[in-house]
Amino acid sequence: MQLHLYAICAVDIMGCILLMLVFVCLRTRLVNHTLKNRIFTCSILLCAVACLGDLAAWSLDGNPSVLVRTIALGLNTVIYILFLAIVVLWNVFLCAHLYRDDQAIIIRETLPVSIPAGIVCILTLLNLLFPFLFSIDGQGWFHYGPVFPLYHLVAAYGLVYSLVVYHRFLKENGHLEFFPVFVFLFPIILGYLIHIVVPGLSVGWAGTAIGIAGIALCLQNELSFTDDLTGLYNRTYLDSLEDRLLQKSKRTRIGGLMVDINMFKNINDSFGHVTGDSALVDLAGIFRSTMKVGTIVIRYAGDEFILLTANTSKEGLERQIEAISRGVEQFNASNSRPYMLSLSYGMGLYETGMTMDQFIKKLDTSMYDFKEAFYRAHPELSRRKGDLPAGE
Repeated sequence: MQLHLYAICAVDIMGCILLMLVFVCLRTRLVNHTLKNRIFTCSILLCAVACLGDLAAWSLDGNPSVLVRTIALGLNTVIYILFLAIVVLWNVFLCAHLYRDDQAIIIRETLPVSIPAGIVCILTLLNLLFPFLFSIDGQGWFHYGPVFPLYHLVAAYGLVYSLVVYHRFLKENGHLEFFPVFVFLFPIILGYLIHIVVPGLSVGWAGTAIGIAGIALCLQNELSFTDDLTGLYNRTYLDSLEDRLLQKSKRTRIGGLMVDINMFKNINDSFGHVTGDSALVDLAGIFRSTMKVGTIVIRYAGDEFILLTANTSKEGLERQIEAISRGVEQFNASNSRPYMLSLSYGMGLYETGMTMDQFIKKLDTSMYDFKEAFYRAHPELSRRKGDLPAGE
């Protein structure tokens, strides 16, 4: 038992140190007070507190003093509530990350976890008076109560539910290359399986700390390859695709679109750069709602976007343009923005042996022709004066 206590001390302390390192390394990113970042910061701090609490609770095991037994009961109560809190926070964080802080979706998706977790937290507090979940005997030893399996059931349900949310999002929106959910879940599950197999060896909180650190690494990796404003892939990611594009083109036909916003400069000049940013975010939303699963959407530069789709044809690319155009028409008809979106398109099929630069040049040339036709059809719009077709 003494050996187990030393091991618990080691893993809990290392877990706490790991969390503090994550917090320090991400402090500049976490300054951005989005819901996702607030939840992630809270999870780091709560898990660090739980690591220290777990260490203290195990250190008090076997002490018959009434005061020590009371403290041990309180510590275990806090620890079990904290784990349920982190399960709920994990689900909130996941939804905030997937749905870009859309609070209506976050509330809808996390209520099925928050309600049972809240009920069990209340039961855990009641356990201080009526020890049906766990107890500390007269010799200071911890014992599970008859209702404790309910706690495990609700905690496991919360973790499994996050997998359901994650895979539902993948089905609707496609692959998330930089955010594999198992990076968080696997260390937690492994830690608690070890605890079940070796009851005296508590490594669950260390596993949770590793899971949080894994998510931090995923976020950093994602930040390198995604555009922070729109949430789409960035040019760095496009550059990394060249070898994969070459290999994939041997098995399937790859098509690309280049899209930019007509007279985007005037949106910035007339309404300010914040409104210009809103236009980019709005267009990113149109891409998400109109493009089929599997299409890679990249913010290439400024108001230029590139869309890559496998297993397509010229007709397929034309259907994509039609879908985006319908999305833009619906947006212009229903939004309250001070501007209306107008787009130019370039399209082309990737030919084996092309470099990425050659493929992008092909799309750019096609878009230039489209844009020239647009201005010939609208001679009243001068690109130098940039008269903006504003909303009514």
